[in-house]
Amino acid sequence: MADVTGRWPPVYDAASLKKQIDDLAKAGDFSARFWRLTAFGSDVYQGDIAQLDALVPVLDREGEIAEDGRSEFWLVIGNTCDFARDASDVRWTQIVPLVTL
Repeated sequence: MADVTGRWPPVYDAASLKKQIDDLAKAGDFSARFWRLTAFGSDVYQGDIAQLDALVPVLDREGEIAEDGRSEFWLVIGNTCDFARDASDVRWTQIVPLVTL
């Protein structure tokens, strides 16, 4: 068993988290609790999934830019500081493809 002395405790209460997960699992219309369709131009947040059919950019073994298949869905992962700033000051953010490895 690993030594966990000095580790920070979880930021959640285990019993409360278990109840929340149980409630979600039993609720109807599960996907509506997590997903909503929206168009770009409206608010975009970290963790949003964007639908964008595009090539997946990668670096090959020689360090050259290449493409490795396509992805239809991309995860918005931009920096927290960018999302806290006014949209007129931040013209782009990072996204990563959601692909099976």
